[in-house]
Amino acid sequence: MYWKGLAAVALSAVIAGCASTTMTSMLNRKVHHRPFRKVMVSVRFPSIEHQRPAEARMCERLMQQVAPTHPGFQCVQSLSVFFPGDTYTEEQVSLLLRETGIDAILMIEPVASGTREVDLPFITSFYAGNNTIAAAAIGGPTLRPWKKYAVSLLAEPGDTVVWYANGTTTGGELTAWPEYIRSITGRTMQKLLQDKVFE
Repeated sequence: MYWKGLAAVALSAVIAGCASTTMTSMLNRKVHHRPFRKVMVSVRFPSIEHQRPAEARMCERLMQQVAPTHPGFQCVQSLSVFFPGDTYTEEQVSLLLRETGIDAILMIEPVASGTREVDLPFITSFYAGNNTIAAAAIGGPTLRPWKKYAVSLLAEPGDTVVWYANGTTTGGELTAWPEYIRSITGRTMQKLLQDKVFE
């Protein structure tokens, strides 16, 4: 009955898969005129469980890709500046940004989510052994979750939008949050580099 286990593994791989993100972005060249030295990443997920690793992953990518060619560049997570259980006035927010030396905010904000049905191609798996050949076909309709994001880089002070993007991340039925985080932060970093935001 080995082929049943093989088919189950293959089916799980097809249903789960990896998350992938498509993104369209634009740089506001009218206001993009200075390098950023300290960026705060703010990922507005409703759960700290997901927000913390998302901000950490985005900061990690920024430090890996930007810091080597920009001496002194820093990235901080919003959770290290603003306590999620507190409320802040605009004046308090501005004061904290000034005190911490933050001159830009990279904001990732979910705007919509849902599912769509797609037809996966049928895949036939074979196993031969003990003078027998077994086959199992898998595929057909399955639900694919999707999440839409608005991503923006704001110059401080003034919250001037320097860069803006729309992204859509899709996954499988069993795709976990870490995979969504890997995908959206990876695509965001790729587009920031392509648009030469930090040059």
